Amino acid sequence: MKARLRKAAAEAMADDGRATPFPLAAFLSAASRLYGLAVRFRTARHRGGRPPARRLPCKVISIGNITVGGVGKTPMTQWLAARLRDAGHRVAVVSRGYGGGAEKRSGVVSDGRRILMDPEMAGDEPYMTAARLPGVPVLVGRDRFASGLRAVSRFDCGVILLDDGFQHLKLERDLDLVLMDAARPLGNGRLLPRGPLREPPGALARAHGIVLTRCDEALSVPGIVDRYAPGIPVFKSVHTPYPHLFLPAGRMPGRIAATETNPAETLSALRGRRVMGFSGIARNDAFEKTLRRLAVGMVGFMGFPDHHRYDGADIRAVLKTAADRSADLLATTEKDWVRLADRSPWPLDLLVLGVRFNPGGDGDDLSRLAASAL
Repeated sequence: MKARLRKAAAEAMADDGRATPFPLAAFLSAASRLYGLAVRFRTARHRGGRPPARRLPCKVISIGNITVGGVGKTPMTQWLAARLRDAGHRVAVVSRGYGGGAEKRSGVVSDGRRILMDPEMAGDEPYMTAARLPGVPVLVGRDRFASGLRAVSRFDCGVILLDDGFQHLKLERDLDLVLMDAARPLGNGRLLPRGPLREPPGALARAHGIVLTRCDEALSVPGIVDRYAPGIPVFKSVHTPYPHLFLPAGRMPGRIAATETNPAETLSALRGRRVMGFSGIARNDAFEKTLRRLAVGMVGFMGFPDHHRYDGADIRAVLKTAADRSADLLATTEKDWVRLADRSPWPLDLLVLGVRFNPGGDGDDLSRLAASAL
C-alpha cells in the first residue's frame, strides 16, 4: 500500500508546473483527506499512550522527514554515525530495509567488520551504509524495537540511529532530526497521495532540529520553519557529489568500494565526454541536474522509479539510447550501482557518482545538538 502511495505521489505532484487531470486530482484529493484523518488519529493515539511507545535501553536519534523520499536521510545518517563513532560512541544504524528481503524478518546487514547480506536481502540503502561505515553495525527490519534490542545485546551499542524514523512513533527517541529539501520543503503542500507529505506540516513541531538539504539550489524554507516549528534550531547543508567508481569499458564489474582513479581527474574528465545518465532514485531530477552541471557534453538521461530493480530490457534500453546519441560514457548513482554491480561488463566506460552530506560550518553545531541528547 505504501509503495502505491509513493508512486501516486510521484506521479501526481505538480512541483514542475504540470496540471493533474481533474478526475484524477479529485480522486487523489479525496484520498488525501482520508489519509490525513488516519494520520491525525494515529498521532493522537500515540500521544495518548495507546499503544505506549517502547523504550530501548540506549539512546535513540531519529533522522527522518515529512515528505516521501529523496531528501538525503541516508547520507546524513552515515555522516552522523561516523561522527559519533569517531567521538568514541558505540553506535549502530537501524533501518527498515525498504524493498530488501530481510525487511519482514529483520537481520544484521553488517557487524561492523563484515557485510553479512547482499543488497537484495539488505535493501540498497542499508547495504550502502554498511559499506561506508566500518566499525558501525547496521541492522534492518520493520520492527525497529526488536532490531534495536539486537544491536544492544549483540554489539553493546549505546546509541541507535534510526534511518527514516520520524513517523515510527512506536519507539521513543531522545532526538528527532528532520530533513527538508530547501528548494521544495513541502512539495506541493498536499498529503499523500495527492502530494508528497507523509504528515501535515504541523508535525515539524515534534522535531528537535531541522536540517535543510540542497541549500546550494535554493532556499524556500525559513517562513515555513518559523510558522510550523518556531524556536527549533535550523542547520544548512548541501549534497556533494564524488566519484565512487570509474569502471572502464569491458571490465568485469564487482562490488568495488572506491574509484580506481584520482577523484578530481575523474570529475574533470566528464567535461570532455558525451555522457548518458540514468538512475532509479527518488529524485532523478536532482541527479540529472548534477550531471548537467558537471558534464558539459550531456547527451541524454533516463529515469526509473525509486529502488528500481533493473532487468535486461532496462539495460538494453539505456544502451540503445546511449548508442543512438553517440554517448561514450555512462553515469549512474552509487545507489543504482548497488543493484547493478553483478551484471556483465559494460560496453562503455561507466562512472558511478555518490553523494556526501556536507553541513559546512553548521557541522559542529549539529554534532553538539546530537551530543546533547547522549
